[in-house]
Formats: sequence, C-alpha cells, structure tokens
Amino acid sequence: PGLGAGNVHHMDQQTAAVNVTQEVVTQTCTVSSTFKGINLYSCGDVLVDGCTLSTTALRQSLTYCLELSNCGDVTVSNTHANAISRLFHLYNSKAVTVSNCTLTADYMENLPGTALEVSGNTSLHMEDTAIHAVIAAADLSSMDKVSVDNCTFSSSDPDSLTSYADTCVSISRIGSVGISDTSVTGEHAMSLSQCD
Repeated sequence: PGLGAGNVHHMDQQTAAVNVTQEVVTQTCTVSSTFKGINLYSCGDVLVDGCTLSTTALRQSLTYCLELSNCGDVTVSNTHANAISRLFHLYNSKAVTVSNCTLTADYMENLPGTALEVSGNTSLHMEDTAIHAVIAAADLSSMDKVSVDNCTFSSSDPDSLTSYADTCVSISRIGSVGISDTSVTGEHAMSLSQCD
C-alpha cells in the first residue's frame, strides 16, 4: 500500500496530506488534530478502515476530519469521527462506499456545516452508518447513483439557527437514488431535487 498509518495521537497542524497516484490504505489509526485530519487528493484507490478521527478547529474551513478528492475508488469503513462542524468531504472520485461508520458533528455559534458532504463522484453506497449533526447530517449531490441502506441520519436543528440551511439530508442532481431501511429525523428531514 502507498500509506499505512499507525497511531497518531495529536497534531497541531494538518495531520496527513498526500498527493500520489498509488493506492492509499489507512487502517486501525487514531487521528486527533486541531486542523484537518486526513487530506488525500489525486490518489489511486483509498481505504480508510477502523479509524477514529477528530478535529477541534474553530474555523469553518479547517474542520474536516477526512477530505478526499480526485481519487479512485474510495472505501471508508468501521470508522468513528467527531468534529465541531464538518466531518467528511468526499468529492470528484470514482465509486465511494461508506459502511459501518458513526459520525457526530457538534456545533459552535457562527460555525455551521454539514457532517457528510459527498459530490461529483461516480457513485455512493452507504450502509450501516449513523450520522448526527446539529445543523445538517448529509449533503449528497452530482453523482450518477446513490444507494443508502440501514442508515440513520438525525439533526437537532435548534430554533435559534434558522439562518442556516437546516435540512437533515439533502439529495440533488443524482441519476438514480435508492434508499431502504433508513431513518431520517429533523425538523426538515429530507429534500430531493433534480433526481431521476
């Protein structure tokens, strides 16, 4: 594999940034960072498995635990993540699979964000995953196919945050959407737009 990460307990700067064309494998790791956790771009296939990711940054643009772009097939499995605002940003890659993950996005005033943002990939398959966010749990857009099975999405959506986008799950510009055995809870649970 191109990268095998062991245990990284705390970093004050960006923890891992990789720009390679090889396969990247990150297994059984702990990444706790002030800023970005794992940032991979222009890679081959990526596997993130059995990891615990957290960030504590209080600036909106620096809070992703996991950011992947322009990669091959991406698999994130058996992973737990927690951040003040945004957790995963997976975009412009091939097939993306998120399975058996738990994502929790807290909230700090003036720091809105969506826990899971997936866009521009060929496809997304999610299963056995739970996401809780104060503002919005997931934003899925601009893909050929999305399938979601046995997942839970929830948002607290406090009344005081009415100036922010507050739909728990937003799905837009998707060729084919399949959702089964999935729970969505929030004041504005789900929106579908421009989907076949």
